[in-house]
Amino acid sequence: MAFLLLTPFDGNPASAGNGAHVAFAAPSREAVANAHAVGLKAGARDEGAPGVRAAYPMPDVFAAYLRDPWGNKLEVVHGGFSA
Repeated sequence: MAFLLLTPFDGNPASAGNGAHVAFAAPSREAVANAHAVGLKAGARDEGAPGVRAAYPMPDVFAAYLRDPWGNKLEVVHGGFSA
């Protein structure tokens, strides 16, 4: 389990919609891609397609981002600090 506090990558002030989100650890890159696809099919909006995230301070981070129907940002991540 990891708990990270980071400033928003876009440089804007942290807010409910920017800089705060829940991340789910995925067992593989394929699981990240599958979770992203299922989320889109269920009505979430794309906030970042599955891919390597070089902006993270950890190597080999593969992640995808979604925005649920209520506006919450969700991340599915493999590598770096995930299980």
